[in-house]
Order: sequence, then structure tokens, then C-alpha cells
Amino acid sequence: VQFHFIGNQAVNFQYYWEPIMKDLPSNCKVWGERNDVDSFYQAADLFLFTSIFELNPLSIKESLEYSKPTMIFNLDTYRRKYDGENNIYYLTGDPITDSNKLLSLLN
Repeated sequence: VQFHFIGNQAVNFQYYWEPIMKDLPSNCKVWGERNDVDSFYQAADLFLFTSIFELNPLSIKESLEYSKPTMIFNLDTYRRKYDGENNIYYLTGDPITDSNKLLSLLN
């Protein structure tokens, strides 16, 4: 499984992401800010959004527009908006359960 990370690395969260960037696994590629995010959605087999603190992210909506299986946490701020979506799969926070679900979705 190859993971692609797209988006900014906000300076106000540098303490969080900077240590991770120093020793990335070989199956992770960080692209930073891009003007061609649509290309990544089109090429992706699945969209994984692991944030546990969000309001109303556009990335989830974009993923659904491309009919991609989308794994997200069922955050209170989403107000159960995605419960009826066919391509939404809720993360549990358990690494084994979530990894098995991801692998199942990828066949």
C-alpha cells in the first residue's frame, strides 16, 4: 500500500508533523501544497482521512465526488452527515480493525 499526503504543513502544528517527517516509511510520499489535487483523487483507490479534530473538511466531500471509498472518524462535528453515504467507512481507532477494513476495501 502506497500512501500519498497532500496539503500544507502548517507552522503552528510543526511540533506535531516535523518529527514524523524525519523518518518516513518508504511507502509514504509527502507532496505538500498542490494545484492538481484532482489528479490524486482520480488516481487513488481509497481516501483515508485520519483527523480527529475537524469542522467541515472539503477533502471528504471531494473524495465522495470521485466516488472513492472514504475512511474517516465519525466526529461529533459532522453531526452524522455521512451516515447514509455509500462510500463512507468509519474508522474505529483500533489499528488492527482499521487496517483490515482498509485492506478489505482495496481487495
